[in-house]
Amino acid sequence: IMSASSETLSLANGQKMPVLGFGTWLVDKDVVGQALLDAAEAGYRHFDCAERYQNQREIGKAFQQLWSKGFKREEFFITSKLWCTRHDKAEVSCRRTLADLQLEYLDLYLVHFPEAFPAETSEEVMAVNCMIYNESGGDSPYAPVTVKQTWTGMEALVDKGLARSVGVSNFAVSEIKDILSYARIRPAANQV
Repeated sequence: IMSASSETLSLANGQKMPVLGFGTWLVDKDVVGQALLDAAEAGYRHFDCAERYQNQREIGKAFQQLWSKGFKREEFFITSKLWCTRHDKAEVSCRRTLADLQLEYLDLYLVHFPEAFPAETSEEVMAVNCMIYNESGGDSPYAPVTVKQTWTGMEALVDKGLARSVGVSNFAVSEIKDILSYARIRPAANQV
């Protein structure tokens, strides 16, 4: 793992991202901290998080343990994501993520899915409409904001130093082309 964890890719803005990352999706709160510590000891330097995974506070505690063991924040590449019901609150969401992770900045902050939904939207409605959206393209009929508005909020995070890079996750090529038509800051990555 050590050699793979030291290989990097250059993002669109030139930032180096380790090619091998440790994902925290579906990792239970009770074990995610120790899993992260073990992964760091094994050589992982890229950690993939998301508000939606509901384990970022525990991950933040594990990061603090790493720093107390002599690891440096600069050695790590940390990614998190903006959830579908928070597209109109990119800065508030990012700041909450930073507080939960006990960090000053993220290396990469992604729009988790292109679809935006009001906060009260049920999981079932999101699942069904995400499929419809992906087949038809364009903004979700339930969107409180457009993808363009969301992207403008993401760009502001870079301007404020809250995220070094911003990108997308689960976006189709056509959706990325749309962002590129108005983006001041190009998406650094599309995580799929």
